[in-house]
Amino acid sequence: MPDLSSRQLVVFSLGSEEYALPVGAVHEIIRFTEVLTVSSAQLEAVPVSGDGAVEAIARIGDRLVLLLDPEGVLAGTPAAA
Repeated sequence: MPDLSSRQLVVFSLGSEEYALPVGAVHEIIRFTEVLTVSSAQLEAVPVSGDGAVEAIARIGDRLVLLLDPEGVLAGTPAAA
């Protein structure tokens, strides 16, 4: 039975910032990237940002990684024709 108190995240960098997406929201990984498992204790709620793009902040050692909400990130993006 899977541990419901942990989540698998695909972590990636844009510039000097690190972000993550739930592994189930990722269609394809083009370059090797590390998939991390974090416990719910490592996730901190974020104040409402208004756009819903950030779901939580993951504390991974001394790193802070923004866990993105795929639906929030793509909200407002025009659908492909």
